[in-house]
Amino acid sequence: LSGVDADAIRAARANAAAATARLDAARAQRDLLLAGATEEQVIDAQAQVEQARAAWEMAELAVTRAALEAPFDGVVAAVNVAAGEIASAGAPAVTILDAASFYLALHVDEIDVGKLAVGQATRVTLDALPEVELSGLVERIAPAATIEVGVVYYEATIRLEQTEASLRMDMTANATIVVDELADVLMAPTWVVRVDPITGQTYVHQRVGDEIVRTDVTVGVRHEGMAEIVDGLSEGEEVIWVQDTGLFGRQ
Repeated sequence: LSGVDADAIRAARANAAAATARLDAARAQRDLLLAGATEEQVIDAQAQVEQARAAWEMAELAVTRAALEAPFDGVVAAVNVAAGEIASAGAPAVTILDAASFYLALHVDEIDVGKLAVGQATRVTLDALPEVELSGLVERIAPAATIEVGVVYYEATIRLEQTEASLRMDMTANATIVVDELADVLMAPTWVVRVDPITGQTYVHQRVGDEIVRTDVTVGVRHEGMAEIVDGLSEGEEVIWVQDTGLFGRQ
């Protein structure tokens, strides 16, 4: 890039200098005519000044456009042209990453997209940096679905908080989006919660003396092998897992 830029800048600056000289000459000619000239001569001289000014402005613009300037501080990720090449219109010459702003493009299944909302907190881990956990927020949820090989998903954009970790473009990431938070709730392992195949009622088994009884419960949120018990049990009560071959489980 240095060779291409240097030649272009030198040529643009030479054109700008020539345009400046023509503008100065036109102004001088106009000033002489103003001392004693006909109206037509003054108008013609003024037109020459305007033409020279327009040429000078174009030359100055060419000088500005001859150099590539980064629009923000960042890291050069790719250089797509080399010295001596003719750059294609519309094609990026250089790709720059904004090191202060990283985003994660997340594919969300259509079953789960309805649970998402802009502003939800997100925890992110990276395959390349397993010891690092990043924080972020949901910034955008695509309004339209993307279909690939028959699979429907929606793209969610996660804006990551600033970090000292050595992040790189196109790293593989895993994200956990917090769609709801509950505090001081009663939880039970999902494997002790049963569903009546006829009524759909959820229930657990408990031991009362020498007997095993069914206790109907209302289940709320399920997460990572645990189920929220909204109603039907109290803290400290024992539940058991019943199989045809015997009893298993504990509180």
